[in-house]
Amino acid sequence: MKSPAVSLRLMKRPARRQQALAIALTAALFCLNSGCMVDKVKKLDVSKVAQPQQEHIVGVTTKSGEEVGFDPPGGRVNRDSIEATVRSAPYTIAMGDVQRLWVEQLGVSARAPLDSLWVLQPRR
Repeated sequence: MKSPAVSLRLMKRPARRQQALAIALTAALFCLNSGCMVDKVKKLDVSKVAQPQQEHIVGVTTKSGEEVGFDPPGGRVNRDSIEATVRSAPYTIAMGDVQRLWVEQLGVSARAPLDSLWVLQPRR
């Protein structure tokens, strides 16, 4: 028969694992829910975007070098052109006239939690 001290230690181990798992999950959920997720805009050559119709396009750089940002919710690919709204006016450009697509992607920022802590610190 095991002594009470040994059985008590064996009972604490699963509780510690559960506690560690709970802390890790809480940290992950806090990170996902507290602004650690950021929108990143990447300006990609048209040839690098395999399926532009599946991307969230927020602007373009034309072959003439003009940079055009789209109004929310962004542009959509319609066959061989992009349709969007720019300053509340309809805008259409042929894919052949586009040098780069501005693709918005959701990413995780490692600095976001640190930045929010910096804001909360009192000034000296």
